[in-house]
Amino acid sequence: MMTTHEHRSHQHDRPHRHHYDEEMLSVEDARDRILSYFQSLDSVDVPLLDALGLTLAEDLIAEFDIPPMANSAMDGYAVKSADVASASKFNPVLLPVDCYIAAG
Repeated sequence: MMTTHEHRSHQHDRPHRHHYDEEMLSVEDARDRILSYFQSLDSVDVPLLDALGLTLAEDLIAEFDIPPMANSAMDGYAVKSADVASASKFNPVLLPVDCYIAAG
């Protein structure tokens, strides 16, 4: 005789289908259904300094990159996962700083 616990564990071993699987919408269909309830607003021209908080009506492509080179804008540290795998709140790991790299 199986216990309830054993019976449940065997149920998870076999695939099961829910009645709603075949009725599920794709992400695109769901998005289209939701958006069908809304109307687009007309676009308006406003001076740049008055545009804070507004959303662009069309894509805007910059004429050149700023900054003109690849640049990391974050301070931080790079570590090897193996060096910190055993680290925890109660078992901190002390790591040496190999080098300093200037921003930009």
